[in-house]
This record gives sequence, structure tokens and C-alpha cells, in this order.
Amino acid sequence: MRQSISWMPYPADIRRQVKRNFIELCVGYRGLEKRVGFPKDHFAGALTLYLGSNYLAYTNLDLPRSELLQNPNPDISQALQDGAGLNLEALLGVAANRITITPSGLIVQ
Repeated sequence: MRQSISWMPYPADIRRQVKRNFIELCVGYRGLEKRVGFPKDHFAGALTLYLGSNYLAYTNLDLPRSELLQNPNPDISQALQDGAGLNLEALLGVAANRITITPSGLIVQ
């Protein structure tokens, strides 16, 4: 059974823009896959990119979001940061603030 993405963590007034940004990221994944040298549909590569991009967004590090770079919106940035934290928690089963990624790897405190 295919599940749809829940846009509920995002305030109603910005859901459309967040959804547009998410779709842009999904479409851009194929290009990113090629740039980093992952084989097409490589699960471990996709998981690594998913984990890394959510961590970057959650910790508010620079994450290329072309729409947000061109038209900054603090509400959307905060919603994406909050959503990234929820994604990390769902994936790893621990509070996002306990997660750190270092050159040595993933650390859960």
C-alpha cells in the first residue's frame, strides 16, 4: 500500500510552497545521484542522501534550496527545519536533537 506524504507538520499557509520545494528536490535527486556517482536507484545511496539532507536542514546548515535562496522566507525555512527533524526522528527512532553527524559517522547521544 502506497502512503502519501503528510504535510501536516507545516502550517497551512505555506504547505503549497513546501510541497513545491519537496517535489523540486525529488526531481533533482536523479541529477544528484549522478553527480555523487551512485548507481541509479541505489538504496544505500538514497538513504545516505536522505539522512544527510535532513540533517543539514534540521541543523540549519547550508542546504541548496534554489527557491528559498532566490526568495527567502523565514516561515518556510523554519517549517522545513521542523519537518527535517520529524523525518530524522521517524527514520532513526530517536529525538533529532540527539543526532550528530561527524567525519567519523553518525552519533546518537
